[in-house]
Amino acid sequence: MLTHDPRNPQIILLTTFLLLGVITRDWSLKLDLIAVLVVSTLSTQVICAWVTKSEKLNWRSALITSLSLILLLRANHYTTMAIAGCLGISSKFLLRFNQKHIFNPANFGIISTLA
Repeated sequence: MLTHDPRNPQIILLTTFLLLGVITRDWSLKLDLIAVLVVSTLSTQVICAWVTKSEKLNWRSALITSLSLILLLRANHYTTMAIAGCLGISSKFLLRFNQKHIFNPANFGIISTLA
């Protein structure tokens, strides 16, 4: 079921918001930069899960971070998008307290690339 995992409705809402913005508000997005961002977040999630020997691959969490970064971050360079995605996902694995990540991964990625 789609509503069994609370991340599923979040993915649906973020995707809907993104599509509505593109269709009705003329948000200009570069598809190649979006692809770099999605690939960097998902691949970082896979690598970090493998390194930490995590039993589950939380691809939904990485997808939510990707969608959030697509909505919030505007950049003209592939490296900026890739770094934001990689640092955001990596922060979930490196900066933890009581088995939970401290920062919002998308916000961490944005702040890290702006710094």
